Amino acid sequence: MKRREELQHKQDILNAISSVYHVIISANLTKNRYRMLEYQPFLSKETMSMGVFDDLIAMGLPYMELEFQKLFLESFSRENLTKRFLSGETEVYKEIKQRCIDGKEHWLGIHAICISEKADDLREICFLRIIDDKKEQEEKWKQQLMTMNHTIQEQKNTLQKALEYEKLANECMRLFYHVENLKYSVDRVMELTGRYFQVGRAFVCEIHNGRVFNTFEFCNSLVPSKKNMVQDIDIHLFDYWMPLFWKEQYIACSDIETLPIQADKLKNFLKSLDIQQIILIPVCFDGEMRLFLGYDNPNLKEQNFLPMMDTLIGMAIVGIKQVYTERKRNILTYKDSLTDLWNRTRMNEDIYMKKGEKEDTGILFLDVNGLKTVNDNCSHAAGDALLKSFANVILSLFPECISDKEDWTQRAYRIGGDEFILWLRNLSEKEFKQKEKELRERYLKAKDCSASIGGVYKEQADDIFAMIKAADHLMYEDKKRFYGICRKSEKL
Repeated sequence: MKRREELQHKQDILNAISSVYHVIISANLTKNRYRMLEYQPFLSKETMSMGVFDDLIAMGLPYMELEFQKLFLESFSRENLTKRFLSGETEVYKEIKQRCIDGKEHWLGIHAICISEKADDLREICFLRIIDDKKEQEEKWKQQLMTMNHTIQEQKNTLQKALEYEKLANECMRLFYHVENLKYSVDRVMELTGRYFQVGRAFVCEIHNGRVFNTFEFCNSLVPSKKNMVQDIDIHLFDYWMPLFWKEQYIACSDIETLPIQADKLKNFLKSLDIQQIILIPVCFDGEMRLFLGYDNPNLKEQNFLPMMDTLIGMAIVGIKQVYTERKRNILTYKDSLTDLWNRTRMNEDIYMKKGEKEDTGILFLDVNGLKTVNDNCSHAAGDALLKSFANVILSLFPECISDKEDWTQRAYRIGGDEFILWLRNLSEKEFKQKEKELRERYLKAKDCSASIGGVYKEQADDIFAMIKAADHLMYEDKKRFYGICRKSEKL
């Protein structure tokens, strides 16, 4: 009775295991024999219930892809199982794909467990079952994980893009509101935005007397420069877009081929520059269009491109106008309204800004001869005309003397009623003497004005006021000679 109960108990255990595993194999690796304890047919060929273990392994190989054949042999061949178990491993588990009796490939979970570690009697039990449901669930989890990772990565990318955009916007604000050099600010902003939006080309075109000049460009590494191709272009080429420009609305053209026939010249011009898409932003102030900001071949389909561009464009235009207005206010503060030369305030500020610097410097102190006589005997209007003529002689020889560039080399100032100063920087004494000679000759040839001039040159000058004082003294010596000659002429 007890014996029967034990057998029933073992059978119950086997039945329970059989309900989970489709195949249960008992094998003696030492004797190279196997016996099927449970077998639900897998292969198209009937498997023997007992036999040679190596034959059993070989029988399954034709039903596996090459990669799984290799894995199967490395894991479950008699030779490799023996090595694993004798080295101390107690079990081997692998998941392998195999074509089964239904003609379809199924995933199999194969679990070999060592039950005797004696070298002369090495035995194992091997359990096999179809795990398609498990692999399908794993694949679902994998897809869900990939989707989740993709979503997280997208969120990271969005956050990173937002942080980069905020950094870009802050740098643009800094450039427009804290950097005095307007041209540098505009050019730098176009470069930064061009890089950020990965456009083909970002550019600035200035408009002078109805002509368009490309003064700055940033090119993507794969895009050749087009700057030389956009010089001295008639503004009327853009007439098709001009109504929008005058409303200060920007153009975002996603396909230049859609331009109408009346814009054929514009279309052909853009095509010659290899442009398929373009953004053009007009900048107008004081009733004039002064600049174009532009981007060639931007990715207009990119999400948030135009809204982000809108923000930066608005910031850029406000910044440009503010800097321009400030510059205009400064010019009115620093310019002599009659002659358009700089005034004494500008000169004093320039001297302060250059304080401590040592440069090869030339100073010319000029005085208008006969201004008082003209004012007294003719009129102050005639005197003003004389001053303008006098200033024009200076401008004819020194056209850059009224430039607002930071790296200026020549400036002319009207510091009093009839007194003018020319400040020349970074030139040799020979060059200075030549300029002084040319200026004297021009005044000698002038029909409506003449000048008394004093000139001082010094290498590595560091005291401009002292040089002005010395030049002033020489100017008065020249004036004495002028009036001495005049009185002598009157006596004759």
